[in-house]
Amino acid sequence: MIGLCGVFCCSTVSAGDPEGWSGAVNFGLTAASGNSRSYSGNFSAESLYKKAPSELRAAASVVYGRSDGSISTSKAMGTAHYSYLFTDRVSGYVAGGVERDGLADLNLRVTVGPGGGYYFVKRPDLSLLGELGINYFSDKYLNLSTQNYTTLRVAERGEWTISDTAKLWEAVNFFPALNNMATNFHYLVKAEAGLETTITTRTTMRFVVQDSYNSTPAPNRRPNDTTYLASIGYKF
Repeated sequence: MIGLCGVFCCSTVSAGDPEGWSGAVNFGLTAASGNSRSYSGNFSAESLYKKAPSELRAAASVVYGRSDGSISTSKAMGTAHYSYLFTDRVSGYVAGGVERDGLADLNLRVTVGPGGGYYFVKRPDLSLLGELGINYFSDKYLNLSTQNYTTLRVAERGEWTISDTAKLWEAVNFFPALNNMATNFHYLVKAEAGLETTITTRTTMRFVVQDSYNSTPAPNRRPNDTTYLASIGYKF
């Protein structure tokens, strides 16, 4: 068996940039041959703007893999989240995203909605943000008509800078549908947890777990999907 894993990471602007911009791109690849033949790759890019009273976070990612000639994973998504800080802890936001998941038969999902947020913890090394809002969903599944519905959005995101060489983050988004809640309660949960650590001054390792649970999946599809990503990278 041959294994290959690589990542490319670069900061578009340094963390101390006076204009408030920072960003990164990441790439990972794994491959195996022998009793089984498989490969998978993932690409992500993110940009963050923080300059009071505005915060903007945008991200995009693609994950694709094949195993013994069959597709094992095929996902793509993009998100944008803009917040306006009314005080140091209280904010209003508008967020949106697009998503595709081939194995879940999800051809396209579009979401958008406003809401409010509150920083329960806000320190240079530790933060915990809670948000509550309304989201509009438009889902198009394979061989099904487009489904449009409205949900609540209950979310939290935590970040912890453990040291100069390690960072931990997690996020959970809960979307309970408001349509026919009494007779047919439908909800979606999306969660992520990640650890990034510096091996040397320029080399990093990143582990990410992403989980999605859809209480009403497409026909003949399971409600839960979990993706594990591991990368080794080089900073410059």
